[in-house]
Amino acid sequence: MRYILFCVAVFTLSASMCLAQIGQTFGAPVYLTINPTNPGPNRDVTATLESYSTDLNTATISWFLNGVPQEKGIGVKTFTFQTGDTGKTTTVSVSAKTFDGFLIEKSLTIQSAEVDMLFEAQTYTPPFYKGKALNTHQGGLRLIALPHFIGSDGVKISPNNLVYQWKKDGVALQNSSGFGKQSVVISGGIIVRQALIEVIVSSLDGAIKGVSRRVFNTDEAKLIVYEESPLYGIRFGKGIQGSFDLSQDEVTLTAVPYFFSVESPSELKYSWLMNSRSAAESSPFITFRNETGEAGTSRISVKSESTSKILQFASRSFTIKFEGDESDSSFFRQQ
Repeated sequence: MRYILFCVAVFTLSASMCLAQIGQTFGAPVYLTINPTNPGPNRDVTATLESYSTDLNTATISWFLNGVPQEKGIGVKTFTFQTGDTGKTTTVSVSAKTFDGFLIEKSLTIQSAEVDMLFEAQTYTPPFYKGKALNTHQGGLRLIALPHFIGSDGVKISPNNLVYQWKKDGVALQNSSGFGKQSVVISGGIIVRQALIEVIVSSLDGAIKGVSRRVFNTDEAKLIVYEESPLYGIRFGKGIQGSFDLSQDEVTLTAVPYFFSVESPSELKYSWLMNSRSAAESSPFITFRNETGEAGTSRISVKSESTSKILQFASRSFTIKFEGDESDSSFFRQQ
C-alpha cells in the first residue's frame, strides 16, 4: 500500500500507468492470450484476458474485433472470434475497467497463415504400383512443409525465404531446423510407437507464423506372391492367397516385397518352405514341378526379411493343389 501512495503522490501517474507499475512490482502483469497460439485462416480462436494483480471478475470488460465492438459485460474474460482468409490481418482488442477505476487495454494482431504438411515414406513398392508407400517400422519418412504466407504487400512469400522449426514428440530437431529448411527426414526406432511431428514456420521478422501438426503411425511390411507367366511376366493383377490350383505341370512363383526400406528386392533375404522343409534360400523366385504327374497338395510358405532392420519382415503361406484324390508332398519339387 505504501508503494501505491508513493506512486500517485510523487509521480502523479495516471491510473493505468500506476496499475502497470503495481503489476510489475508483484511480478504479475496483465496477459491477453489466444488459443490456438498460431491459428490458421478461418479458424475459431478464443482470446483470454488474465491478471494476477487485479480482480477481473468484477471488471467491466469490452471486446473489439478490428475496432468494432463485439461483447461487453462484467467479468467477460474470454471472447471467441474467427480469423480471416489467408494473408488477412485480424486485430482483437480488449478494454477492462476494474472495480477500483483502473483501465486496462490490450490488443493482438493476427495475420492468418496456413501450413500444409506432406509426407513420403521412403519404402519400396514394385513398378507400376498405384498406391502410396506406407511408413513401416524402422523406416524413413520424408516430410515437406508447404506454407501459404502472404506478405504485407499482398505477394506470396517464397517457402525458401521462411524459417522452419521442426519437432518430433515435442523435441526440437535442431540440425533439421532453420532458414529455408522446408523438409526433414524422420527415421523410426526399434520401439514401435506413433510419432507427433510439428513444424512452426515464420517469416524473417516473426510477424507471420503458421503451424502444422500430424501424428504418424507405423505399419508392417508386406509380402505378396504372384504367378510369373512366360508370356506376360509377373501377373500383378492377382496375388496368391489361400490356395492355388495348378492347371499345368510347372509353375514359377515370385515373392514381391512391399514397404521395406530398400532400393531393390534383391537386398532382402528370402526363405521358402515346402511342407515345413526348406525349398529355396535367398531368392524371390521359385519353380515347382510335378514330375510324377499324380494329384496332390503341398503347403508353401515364404518369408522375406531385411538384413539391417530387425522389425522389417513379412511372410506369406498358401496351398498348391492338383486335381485328384491323393496327396503327397513328394510330388512337388523345386527347380
